[in-house]
Amino acid sequence: MTESGIKSMKLEILPPVPQVEIRNTIKKIEVCGIDGVILPKSFWGWGDLEEVTIGEGVTEIGEGAFCLCKSLRKVILPPTLKKISPRSFEGCYSLREIELPASLEEIGYNAFSWCYDLKEMTVPPLVEFIGYDAFFRCTSLERVLIPDDTFVDRAFGECDAKIEKYRSLEKAKKMRMQAITDITNSHLPQASSTSLPQTV
Repeated sequence: MTESGIKSMKLEILPPVPQVEIRNTIKKIEVCGIDGVILPKSFWGWGDLEEVTIGEGVTEIGEGAFCLCKSLRKVILPPTLKKISPRSFEGCYSLREIELPASLEEIGYNAFSWCYDLKEMTVPPLVEFIGYDAFFRCTSLERVLIPDDTFVDRAFGECDAKIEKYRSLEKAKKMRMQAITDITNSHLPQASSTSLPQTV
């Protein structure tokens, strides 16, 4: 596995053939990450990259990980993903196929800015925060569904998308279950230490 977490690519450099930059030759990759993270700027500027599959177990996409991948059209995200960091997909002008997983909790600033081909986006119910200009100049974006209690920090600058809010039943269910757990734990008897008699 390489530093970028690629697991489906084998490279071999044979002299005297001139070395070719990897990022200008790869069109499709599967990425597994390192310790659950796609490292920041891992694929920054990979201009010919068209499709990315991020493997299950990845919880975070690092800052600028796929920034300026101008040919990137399709991204498959895992059901374990919790955070899309700032600028993760900024400048992915051709991006049009991406579905945010139900596990997602945070979308960083400029995460999808200048993604001109995005048309629709559904923000999952557990997302608590959408950063500043996260969808800045997504000029083809027509409709966005957002949970009614998600904090949105001016995320849709120069974007004419219709913003529709929905009640986050999943988040309410999660909070209710957590409250029940907390109450149950608070009424459990505390473990006490017992001194055993010493024997002679």
